[in-house]
Amino acid sequence: MLDSGTTISAAAKWLGRDPAMTLRVYGHVYDDALASAGMVLIGLPDTDSTTTS
Repeated sequence: MLDSGTTISAAAKWLGRDPAMTLRVYGHVYDDALASAGMVLIGLPDTDSTTTS
């Protein structure tokens, strides 16, 4: 859920958990997500995201 853009609070509510617990259990960062965040931080286009026109 988190990788698809769902907020922590919404995911936690669906799972019946506290948001802090949800982050501890499901908040790990995968290499591709870390690379994508780095691209955004330095202002380069994210090549993994798809856009429709």
